[in-house]
Amino acid sequence: MHRITSVGRVKGAAFRLVANGGDDALAHLFQRRGAVFSFKKNKMIAAEGASIERVYRIETGYVRCCSYTEDGLRQSFAFAGPGDLLGFPELEVWHFTAEAVGPVTTRALKPSTLDSAIV
Repeated sequence: MHRITSVGRVKGAAFRLVANGGDDALAHLFQRRGAVFSFKKNKMIAAEGASIERVYRIETGYVRCCSYTEDGLRQSFAFAGPGDLLGFPELEVWHFTAEAVGPVTTRALKPSTLDSAIV
């Protein structure tokens, strides 16, 4: 069994945990314990300011990481794709809005499940 040993920042808003032995340990954890969620084009995955109840690993598709201005304009600042994570166990709330660019499939874990896997 591989253990997840470090955390790194990728693409500004999406995160990737680097596992001992490559991404296999992380992929295995999400494959074994993650619930599958599917999102249609332009559907919101996470809302800025909402509590982080799940950490998502993108399986297929791409996610837009953005914020909305007071007058409703969207400001996109990053995109995440297969293998990237959305959410971060140490944060309590989303610091950005995540939306499906097209059809997206994810696997999700509770932050506490991911925390327990990090050495």
